[in-house]
Amino acid sequence: MKMLFDGLQFVAEFDAGFSFKKKKEVRDAIIKNGGILSYLLNRKTDYLLLSNPEKIESFKCRSAIQKGVPVVNVDFIFKCIEESLVIDAKRCEVVSESNKKAFQKGKISETKKRRSAGQKRTILPSNVKFWARDDLNAPFFDEPASKLIKWAVYERESNAVKSCLVIEVAVCLQRDDPKNYRILVNSGTNFSQKREKDEFFVSGDSEETVATFAGLCQQAGHNRWNKSTSLPPAHLGSVKLHAMLSSFLPDQSPDESVLQLVYAMWEESMGQLLRRITKPLNEFDLDMVRHSFAYSLTLSCAQVEEIEGILLQMKSSIQTRSPPSEMESLLNDLVEKLTLREKPSKVTLSEIASFQNLCQLIRDLICVQEANGGQPTTPIAKYTALGCRIGHVSEGSSEYEEVLERIKTSNSNASAISVRNIFRIQRCIEDEQFNTAVGNNTTLFHASNVKNFVGILSRGLLLPKVVVDDLGGLRTDAGLLGTGIYFAKDAMVSAKYSSPSETQGTRLMLVTEVALGRSKPTTKSDTTITDPPVGFESYHGVKATTETPSDFKDDEYAVYHVNQQRLRYIIEFTLPADKPKLPLALPASPMVQTPAAPVTVPMDASIDDMDCTETTTTPAAKAGLFSGGEMIPLRAVHVRARVVDLAVAVTLWQCFQNNSSQPIECRYVFPLDDNSVVVGFEALINGKRVVGRVREKKQARTEYREAIEAGHGAYLLEQESPSALSLSVGSLPVGAVCVIRVEIVAELATEGDELVWSLPGSVAPWEEESMLRAKRQAMTGTVAVAGARFGVESSLRVSVQMPTPLRRVECTTHRVRKKETECNAVVELARDQALDGRGFRLSILLAEVHAPRMWVEQGQPGEPQGCMVTFYPEFECDKSDDFECVIMVDASHSMKGQAFNDAQRVAMMVLKRFPVDAFFNVVLFGKGWKELFPSAVRATEENRLNAANFIKSASPTLGSSELSQPLFASSCMASPRGGLQNVVVLSDGHLLQPEQVIHVSQLASRRSLRLFTCGVGPVANRHMLRNVARHGGGMFEMFDPSAKSKWTDKVEAMLDCFGQPSLADVRVDWQVFSEEKREAMVQAPQLLPSLFHGQRQVVYGMVDDCRMATLRASADGTELSTVVSTYDMAVTTGRMLHQLGAKAIIRDWEEGVLHARRTQHEVEKRTRKAAIIDLSVKYSIVTQFTSFIAVEERKPGEVISENPNVDDLVMENDVDCLPYMAWVEPLRDVAHEEKQVEPLRDTKGLMGDNEFHLDDDVYDELFVDDSCALDCSFRADSVEMDSDDDDNDKDMKYRFMKKGGGGGDNWNEDEECDDECEADGFLGGEWDDDMLAKLVPDPESAQAHMSYLGERLDA
Repeated sequence: MKMLFDGLQFVAEFDAGFSFKKKKEVRDAIIKNGGILSYLLNRKTDYLLLSNPEKIESFKCRSAIQKGVPVVNVDFIFKCIEESLVIDAKRCEVVSESNKKAFQKGKISETKKRRSAGQKRTILPSNVKFWARDDLNAPFFDEPASKLIKWAVYERESNAVKSCLVIEVAVCLQRDDPKNYRILVNSGTNFSQKREKDEFFVSGDSEETVATFAGLCQQAGHNRWNKSTSLPPAHLGSVKLHAMLSSFLPDQSPDESVLQLVYAMWEESMGQLLRRITKPLNEFDLDMVRHSFAYSLTLSCAQVEEIEGILLQMKSSIQTRSPPSEMESLLNDLVEKLTLREKPSKVTLSEIASFQNLCQLIRDLICVQEANGGQPTTPIAKYTALGCRIGHVSEGSSEYEEVLERIKTSNSNASAISVRNIFRIQRCIEDEQFNTAVGNNTTLFHASNVKNFVGILSRGLLLPKVVVDDLGGLRTDAGLLGTGIYFAKDAMVSAKYSSPSETQGTRLMLVTEVALGRSKPTTKSDTTITDPPVGFESYHGVKATTETPSDFKDDEYAVYHVNQQRLRYIIEFTLPADKPKLPLALPASPMVQTPAAPVTVPMDASIDDMDCTETTTTPAAKAGLFSGGEMIPLRAVHVRARVVDLAVAVTLWQCFQNNSSQPIECRYVFPLDDNSVVVGFEALINGKRVVGRVREKKQARTEYREAIEAGHGAYLLEQESPSALSLSVGSLPVGAVCVIRVEIVAELATEGDELVWSLPGSVAPWEEESMLRAKRQAMTGTVAVAGARFGVESSLRVSVQMPTPLRRVECTTHRVRKKETECNAVVELARDQALDGRGFRLSILLAEVHAPRMWVEQGQPGEPQGCMVTFYPEFECDKSDDFECVIMVDASHSMKGQAFNDAQRVAMMVLKRFPVDAFFNVVLFGKGWKELFPSAVRATEENRLNAANFIKSASPTLGSSELSQPLFASSCMASPRGGLQNVVVLSDGHLLQPEQVIHVSQLASRRSLRLFTCGVGPVANRHMLRNVARHGGGMFEMFDPSAKSKWTDKVEAMLDCFGQPSLADVRVDWQVFSEEKREAMVQAPQLLPSLFHGQRQVVYGMVDDCRMATLRASADGTELSTVVSTYDMAVTTGRMLHQLGAKAIIRDWEEGVLHARRTQHEVEKRTRKAAIIDLSVKYSIVTQFTSFIAVEERKPGEVISENPNVDDLVMENDVDCLPYMAWVEPLRDVAHEEKQVEPLRDTKGLMGDNEFHLDDDVYDELFVDDSCALDCSFRADSVEMDSDDDDNDKDMKYRFMKKGGGGGDNWNEDEECDDECEADGFLGGEWDDDMLAKLVPDPESAQAHMSYLGERLDA
């Protein structure tokens, strides 16, 4: 039945003198009449209730007036109840004194005040000073230390002569220089090496720099220059520009011999890897990139860093002479992580160096494949991914002869080198960084194994790791001259360090240009050298002769900075003993990649929200589970959940059966929300219940393997990524049924005014495949349950128990049936519904929303109490429409399909809602980035239309996801008007170099740039995106494709944050009266992120005797605070909060940056491993270091005599908190994602003397099965009640009409029914208004008849 305040949301502003009793009266009056009481003022607020009219000038009241929300006194509530209607707000409106005076003078003040829009500074290029580059009086700019952040390339043709104009902006942040910005302008013809214009402008002001750059671009357009996406001629633009553009605008037409070289190098690297590891190559993590580029971003690189951390610990163990047991443990970890074919009998520093080289090889292969993403198997793709230019030098050419002569003259025996091919190399990044100031440039040789050349060409030669952990690659060896890069003047000397390849039988050697500078000669070796002596730039190890004894057998040169060398040529050669093979045949694949054609969009396209359709589709999973045509074991999945206040406890049941002819191991992967933690695990098989225990991951795997080898059953549950769990059911006997029970606790998320619990339905396919292929034992065959968890029997039931009344409980992913009371509800899937790839999503709206609260849980004896506090901070901040926002859309390969469509849609929604006073820009990023406007522009209709066309015509073809570069560029160009600057990143979260992204996010935050992240796509890495937003001072939102109806609210909430300052220096003060207890207190997260007005912040604490906490922060230099508390009677018992708090503490350790160097960070992580394990075991939670293990001991010859019944087990753990109520069934034609259709429609206007009709279709919608508590059917113009009893099949017809616009009610009884219709499940067997309203959602026309009908109907 419709209630007086249905759909209305009130915010109360109570004065301190307003008594608790009066507050309760107002609260109860609102809630009992169907209203919602919120503690935050937002766009959904309908009325602001004010207890003291003198507070009309408070910030909250001013904000309400600005938003157009009526400010009324509390009597408004009681007058509405007294008159039984919502009265005109003006009758109780509170008006400020200033508005009263203005009105008396005939003035009406503007309701919504806007801050005056900032004026973009316009600078004419002719009004600023440009310097010629050869001007000796020109100001200094440290170009080697600078970074390129903006550029524009233009072309035009006149009289058949093509010309090019290049404008670029660089910034130098390493020097404390007032002139740290530079704009460089070059122009000239394409064929001439002469520059017609070569000048620059320097400034210390980002505003001036941006305005000048925009002016230059605008001037170029007026002078008929056309924007170009091509690489400019070599003589135009800086070396840095060429280096950057060449990395993502590579040569698309390499010679076939070049492709042959690249293909052979790649195959050699892969072959070397295969000789060290046990897995087939297509099962190793790095090759998962062939299926999806994003895999290696989330897992493989992290694995390599973890292995490198183990190697550093092994090295330290040798140097400190640690106990042998420690080395044995580390070695076992290494063998497991790398899956080595053979375990080394003895570990030496040399062996550690070889393993580190293996890690470098894996890293190189990963990076090369990541850079190409879409087609990593084609030769052209491999070449493109190297990021350098390689050209074949024709035999007989002057260039060829010059290089050949240099080889021959280097040694009298050089004739033994048989040159087969010479290739020219250009690595623009080396040209950019090469330090010409050192001088003494010399051509030297450097050789290596062919397997190393994929890495050498993609990232250059590297210093040993003990000196540098940089450039995406690492070296570990130290030679006779210490940790330098070694070269030789003699080609034969370098040739000694090469070896013939397995694939071609040929060798490779580099010809390099080395800036030796002053070289220090020495005859003594010293492996500790890390730098040349003062006054020198290199070392020269002098060759021993009969006259001069020396430690060096040959002349060697070493430099200690990578910018003192650059690659020039690759020599493919053989020595006399080599046996070259025929060249490898290139695979039959397209030689040139054709980028996807952009979508053509009419220039007059609307900026309305775009309905994106998927460009690619994922094949649906087959019904049932199969492996090689044979049914595999997952039979059923059942979920039961209890939502209590802000947390949820979930029990997941999975039933496996072995229908094969031999025992098997079953591996199953299922998704996990990143707010969840696994806290319980048990297996039921053959009448036995085996309870899992938390163990250190390595120990758990050992116990699992040993149990299977001993003929027992074993069950292993691991969390190998923040978003997925893997379950191994080991040695499942023939015909056996095994039921696995997993317990999970999670913190509810918030979306606007709603609490949300979601059960993910998909795991990223590359992540799932890796977990399924992991080898845990060798006794039985492993069956992978991949992508087919759906299509099996499934059910889901959720109970909701809240401390305040419920206003709405709904599911946006499935049709559900429900039971509801004021504060409780039960929801379960309708009978025709099943868990599938959409996952499950439940949203809950409470009568009191945004209420700060404190939840205290008493722990077990000896444990501190667990606390969870939830704040919704309010502070005075006038929202401004005068802000700047950069929309960054991820256009990398991993975004193909639904993810990119969703990103386009969200970008359009943001674009459409920009206020006219805002400034914006749009950036597409991948391997490189594309910027729509030279600088942020005002959000006019024309500019937004141009942006809409830009977004719609984009496609995900930009390679790997490299966010750090465009983000750094935006942070350097701080808001030119000193206003609020925001960046919105739309991505699936599978970002390259995540630690670098986090570092740049922190830098951006310090420069007043707030970073908002939006997750899109079904397999978004929420963990990564949330972490980026946290460090970037912004917020994260997930745009779930199964809940698109919520997207508008999310976008508008985010836009509200764009125009307001954020809270900084956020901290929590726990009220503890003992200093000892304060010192023992643990809080998570330890460092709180920046907050926005009204944004929820949940903080966990392990602290005794605490009932109050204060959130403190600062905004614009003003200290703010808000308090939340609880009382002793509200303290609960259990472990849910303790487990969520422990998870939060562990997450702090996992996500924190423990060391600036990546591998050292891994070492620190492993050092703290013991503390993490202890905490995990104490509270029975799974982490990256711990797993659940359950072992089922079996007797010899034991047979399966009793299989568990999963249905009985689920029933034993039923969560139905309303067993006495009947289910309300869903409507059949409810659109499963978007809306519910009203079951009763206004067929005749429903005004005056009109009958209310219920036809057969409506009947079908209301009663989809025979399980309704009241079995009845509604017929054409009347309501009929049919008994199922054949002996008493009589009809009772009731006709109800509304007379004269509500003048009176008339009940017409056409027939009498001799039998009572049973209403099992209803209280007392009687109908009341609530029951009837639950059965038939109340239409406006029938409102007056419901109570009367309830009185007349008997059970």
